[in-house]
Amino acid sequence: MSKAARNKGLNFERAVVNMLKDDLGINCKRVLDQYREGNLGDVVLEPFVIECKRYASMPFPAKAWWDQAWAAGEHMSLTPILVWKFDRLPIQCMVPLSLLGDYPHEQHNTATVSWDTLMMIFREELNDDVL
Repeated sequence: MSKAARNKGLNFERAVVNMLKDDLGINCKRVLDQYREGNLGDVVLEPFVIECKRYASMPFPAKAWWDQAWAAGEHMSLTPILVWKFDRLPIQCMVPLSLLGDYPHEQHNTATVSWDTLMMIFREELNDDVL
């Protein structure tokens, strides 16, 4: 991975952390050990681990991205969330379908939602005393 690509990814991780602070009023942080130890995800906002991806363009998110998010969730015993952004397009998010209703918590059961919808899901899932 080139230095420019790595910086683009790091900047997106920081942007996600700042947007979470702005939208939810919660301090969360990037997982800085992610480069030394595998399966840690990019951002932790318990009970969630968020994997962030920032690319120029693709027709849809790579399957490997969700595999990576799922592995981080399993490793950290947290619910995986994938957040991605392609140039000139809004942020999109993938969540386990079990967050939206009574569905099995399985890797292949997912839903793609907007950033605003993810914030609604987070507000419902997080304790009211935290928000």
